[in-house]
Amino acid sequence: TALFWNNIQYIGILSFPNLYLIFVLQYTGRGRILTSRNLGLLFLPVIFFYIVKLLDGQLQWVYAAPHMELVNGNLVLAFEWGPLYLPISIYQIVVVTWANILLIRQFRYASRVHRMQIAIMLLAASVVYLVNLLYMLDVSLSPALDGIDTNPLAFVLWAALASVAIFCYRLLELAPIARDVLIETLQDGVIVLDTRARIVDANPAALAIFGWRDRPIGATAADTMKGWVSREILDEVDTSRRIETTMIDEHGRIYYDVTISVLKQADGSRIGYLLLIHDTTAQKQIEQQLEELSLSDELTGLTNRRGFNILAQQIIAVANRMQSNAIL
Repeated sequence: TALFWNNIQYIGILSFPNLYLIFVLQYTGRGRILTSRNLGLLFLPVIFFYIVKLLDGQLQWVYAAPHMELVNGNLVLAFEWGPLYLPISIYQIVVVTWANILLIRQFRYASRVHRMQIAIMLLAASVVYLVNLLYMLDVSLSPALDGIDTNPLAFVLWAALASVAIFCYRLLELAPIARDVLIETLQDGVIVLDTRARIVDANPAALAIFGWRDRPIGATAADTMKGWVSREILDEVDTSRRIETTMIDEHGRIYYDVTISVLKQADGSRIGYLLLIHDTTAQKQIEQQLEELSLSDELTGLTNRRGFNILAQQIIAVANRMQSNAIL
């Protein structure tokens, strides 16, 4: 009977890390990678481990030599580690750690409200880590808990803290949905850099501008952005700065207006930079057309008086600088 309910318990034990990772991916705006294929690959080890657990009565790959022991007047299920017990634990730790790394990266650039939410989630995860470590080392939290697996208690506490984040800090309502709605669909390129000018995030428009297949997370702006931005330029930015740059592709010259804004914490210290890249090619072409119209006669196409004055001043300036003659 104990082994039967233990098998039921393993549904949650094995699925929790993956479900937690899916939750974090959605929360941090990476839900697009959760395709049917990737979900299948993610749960493939879980399905394998659970089938092995169901067949453990014959295989004993997870629980070896299971038996009942009398501890503190209570009968508890005892066992020795099978050959797959440690690999299962390592797999769970790796998946949960992956999710927590994503939360930590999100925490660095999150708003104050989101930081409180993420801090609660990381606190809950740290409790699960601690309890699992003590259980693996066979360290008892209390004599009254000798022989009892305390990991389910840790998950109960995790659920309680997650409930606080959801209901007290409106975790699901304040999740970074704005990033998907605004940043991901924005026609202008958006790039986030850290204080070392390394790329932290970029929207699809930025990927299209630079021809990136994937976000070059961790790469420096100098190496990936064709020399548009350097550490020297970023260090000179106080609050914001606007620069103009160009790029040449198969369609000709493309003009961009780049606005660099400093990202700061509440204490005023810098944590990174936000780059907003706007394509001004159409505007530049109109300006060039207007400039040409202002310098030439619309009917004949010949240079008008204003055009003559501008061209003449240029030629005279060149003649003076070169100490040469000019003739009209």
